[in-house]
Amino acid sequence: MQSIKLYITILLISLLLAACSHERNEIMLLHLQQLDSVLDYNPEAIKDSLQQINISDLSQSNRVYHNLLKTIADDKTYFDFTSDSLINDVEKHLHRHQMGSEFHIRSLIYQGIVRYRMGVTDSTVFLPLKEAEKLYANLESTNPKIGYMLYYHLGSIIEDNGNAKHATNYYKKTLQMAEAEKNPSHVFDCTLVLFWNQMRVEEHDTAEYYLNQLEKYSRL
Repeated sequence: MQSIKLYITILLISLLLAACSHERNEIMLLHLQQLDSVLDYNPEAIKDSLQQINISDLSQSNRVYHNLLKTIADDKTYFDFTSDSLINDVEKHLHRHQMGSEFHIRSLIYQGIVRYRMGVTDSTVFLPLKEAEKLYANLESTNPKIGYMLYYHLGSIIEDNGNAKHATNYYKKTLQMAEAEKNPSHVFDCTLVLFWNQMRVEEHDTAEYYLNQLEKYSRL
C-alpha cells in the first residue's frame, strides 16, 4: 500500500514538472516569435536580447529557433563569420524534423549567406539557396518576406559570378516579393539593384525605367 502511494506521488510530481516545463517552453517560444517579428527593424537590440537567454534552459526546438535568429541577427549587424557550424546544425535539425517548412527554408537561405560572407566560392554557397528555392515553390502559402531574401541573394551570387543577365530574373522576382510584402525600403533597394544590373547588361532603356521609379520614390 505504501509503495502504491509513493508511486502515485512520484507520478504526480513528474506530471507537474512536465506541465511546468511545457509551459516554460511555450512562453519562450512566444518570446522568440516576438523577437523574430521585429528582427528586421532593430537587429542590434534583438542580438542583445538573444544573448540574455540561457541556451541550456531551452528545449531542443527552441534552441534551434534561437540559433537561427542569432545567425540572422549576426548577418544583419555585419558580424564577421568565420564558421558555418552553427547554421549547419540548425539546418540539419530542421531537415530532419521540419523538412520543407518556412524555418527550414530560412535555415537554407542563411546557410548560403553565411558561407558567402565567409568568402566561400564553390557550389556549397549556391546549393542551399537552390534547395530553398525548390522548397519555397512547393509551399501552399508563400511568405514574401522569405521570398525577398531568397531571390535577392540568388541574384546577387549569380551576378557576382559573372552572369548579370541571368541575375536579372531573380532581381525581378525580388521586386515582386518586396511589393507583395509592402515594404517601401525593400522596394527601393531592389529597384536600385535592378537599375545597376540593367546598366551592367547594357539594357539602357530598362535601366532608365528603373531610374524613373527611383526618382518617384525620392519625391515621396
